[in-house]
Amino acid sequence: MSVVRSRPEEIVAVARELLESEGPDGLSMRRIAGRLGITAGAPVLVGDEVAYTADGTPVLIGHNKYRGDAYRFEADLFRRA
Repeated sequence: MSVVRSRPEEIVAVARELLESEGPDGLSMRRIAGRLGITAGAPVLVGDEVAYTADGTPVLIGHNKYRGDAYRFEADLFRRA
């Protein structure tokens, strides 16, 4: 019976398998990419985000990197009048 996983779950599973079978020295982005059938250094979506409360207090600051082949980015942007 095969397990159906989401792409993020698949990436984590591959990383865990490498870590368990080869230890920390065997774990690299190139090795993970090879097991996933992609090229290390492939395009990524990079985004910085800041979320604010209604009174303007920042409550979340992030710098995020996502695999280019695993995500689709869509945004609706609004400008205050």
